Amino acid sequence: MTAPDRYQRFLLAAIRYRIGHPEQRLGQAYFNALAEFDHDAAQAIHGTPLDPFYVDTVVPEFLVWLLADWPPD
Repeated sequence: MTAPDRYQRFLLAAIRYRIGHPEQRLGQAYFNALAEFDHDAAQAIHGTPLDPFYVDTVVPEFLVWLLADWPPD
């Protein structure tokens, strides 16, 4: 699967996750969706400045990172 295809599939999974977990902030939902979708990618970003779990304002940079630099499968 190409990185753009995987990115699109992740975005759909993140939307479904967000709908199913409305109590979570946006950054939490994106990170948790990534953890379910690609555990290794979530571990790669965990605790870095691009980790959106605690800081919603980094969500745009997080999404750019995923599109541009998604770790290999």
